Amino acid sequence: MIAADRAELESRLKQLTLQIREKEASENRFVPVFAAQVTVFTDNFAVLSTQAAFLCGLGFSGLTMVPSWQRSDEDPSKAYLLVFYTLASISIGFNILTMAISSWCMIFGPGLAIRGPDGSMSRAVAGMYQERKWALRFFWFGILFIMLSSIALGWLKFDAYIAASMTTVFLVFIVAMTYYMTNVTRPRFRFPKDHSRRPKAFFVDGYDPETGKFEGTTATPGTAETASNAGDLNTNARSSRSQSTRFSTAPTLSSRRGQQPTDFNQGDEQREATSKALREINWLLGQGLLTPEEAAAQKAAAIRNHLGDTTSEAASERPSKPSRRPSFFRSSSTTKKPTPAA
Repeated sequence: MIAADRAELESRLKQLTLQIREKEASENRFVPVFAAQVTVFTDNFAVLSTQAAFLCGLGFSGLTMVPSWQRSDEDPSKAYLLVFYTLASISIGFNILTMAISSWCMIFGPGLAIRGPDGSMSRAVAGMYQERKWALRFFWFGILFIMLSSIALGWLKFDAYIAASMTTVFLVFIVAMTYYMTNVTRPRFRFPKDHSRRPKAFFVDGYDPETGKFEGTTATPGTAETASNAGDLNTNARSSRSQSTRFSTAPTLSSRRGQQPTDFNQGDEQREATSKALREINWLLGQGLLTPEEAAAQKAAAIRNHLGDTTSEAASERPSKPSRRPSFFRSSSTTKKPTPAA
């Protein structure tokens, strides 16, 4: 019964964790845990891939266009042609790289999060976070090189004074955009210094619902009660274990017949499983999913189940002691007393 309740509890925790991962807020019992989730990352990659595809199209248009030259000489300089086509090709490369990363993460990131094994949600979120950082960098490099190729096209196509004015306008906008993005836009959405932007593992009082492991247990109101219950459980189990150890020192009929002695590691595993069940019950009680009466009943059932198993194991190993009563006491009821002489 305890194993079935624990399996149901772990399943419910995994479902709730997936709901928190997929959206930033849930019902009143939960608050926003992560600012970057799988859905948010997918939307970010969709925006980047769309803009990168547009800029990539502009770059290919620059490579394939046949401009009408307005310079005095009819034959353009090969140096200008080399600079223009080089910058246009670099911008196309960065934009294609941005589209490739975005498409890959949009396809395989949610697939890993939904269809992967336990713990795949955290792995998908961390991977998409890292790839988004590089996709943004490649996107900004693509914008920079497409603007530089526009400057080179001005020097290739127009006269010197027109090209100089175009260069001045582009450089002013590049500097203004860099300054505004660095000093105005980015500080508005910057995380506090004591807060990490990197997504971390999701723990519920030290329990990771995605992997089913306990790591980094924090001090909560239910932890003290759990520790006391676990201490009582360990004390009772230790006493049962000492009894079974005392009785198992004498050779028994089962050991004489070649049977293996009791493995105490199995008792340790059962005690750890029962302690885990008690921690889960306390967490449900703290979240309001269980009433105090239900929690007390489940705790009592868990401890009773564990103590019943340990005592049954100890009793099964208790040897049957032969009776040390003298034979004449046992036969006194059957022997006849001599009758006194008349």
